[in-house]
Amino acid sequence: MPMTEFQDSETVKVLLRTLEELGITRLDSGARYPPLNPGRSEELIGEAKELSSRFLVDTKIYTDTATDGNGDLTVEAIKKSVDGSLKRLQADNVYSQQRQHEVKQNGLQKPSCYQGVYNLVTRGMETKLLPLLRAHGIVFNGFHRWLMYHSGLGDGDGIVLGASKVTQIIKTVHLIRSRLASLGDTSLHTSTFPRDILTLHCRQNLYQSSSIGTKKKVIKEVFEGVPHAFDKGCEKGTIEWTQREQAYALATKLLKDSLK
Repeated sequence: MPMTEFQDSETVKVLLRTLEELGITRLDSGARYPPLNPGRSEELIGEAKELSSRFLVDTKIYTDTATDGNGDLTVEAIKKSVDGSLKRLQADNVYSQQRQHEVKQNGLQKPSCYQGVYNLVTRGMETKLLPLLRAHGIVFNGFHRWLMYHSGLGDGDGIVLGASKVTQIIKTVHLIRSRLASLGDTSLHTSTFPRDILTLHCRQNLYQSSSIGTKKKVIKEVFEGVPHAFDKGCEKGTIEWTQREQAYALATKLLKDSLK
């Protein structure tokens, strides 16, 4: 919320009208949003109730990042969080994503939505996570725009779009739609990407690319002496930092080449 133009109900109403015009009918929020002022995001949605009531609102149970999270998901804590969200949203009910992580054997609702990161390069979730979610009827919501073009997402799955101003969300949606239109239906078969371009595997001290199938393009690239080439915590100037930058550069080049 800080550093955005959405600071009061009037600016939020402008955003909501824009989202309606763009055909977006679902909002992603959370009791901890924004981090420096938890709950304010929900309050603004509630203050714009005459418009936000037309949207399906997702929220999340409050978790205290200053602690180890112990106790955040007890029945009492969940109820307190949901009640607080309902009050701020000025709503009678809410679709709580984290609440659905409670298991069915406790007499509660089975999970139906998983929201998480879909990594551009290390795509093991396509062979491990997605099949598990599909087996249990759980949809996936990812964070990145590129998922519209090259991912294993299917019907029912979603993409979470973020913006700091109205013009940004308009531009993002138009870019996505124009790109999809230019690709055409025959270009949207995600099963061929990125395996026919690049697959990276982390095997102890190296990153290595391989291909699947006899008709796939093979690109060999080995990063030796790197425990985790995509570790954001590595220090600049170290071999880990150098190899990470090389890995990012390779992945970016291949993705750009594939979109030409």
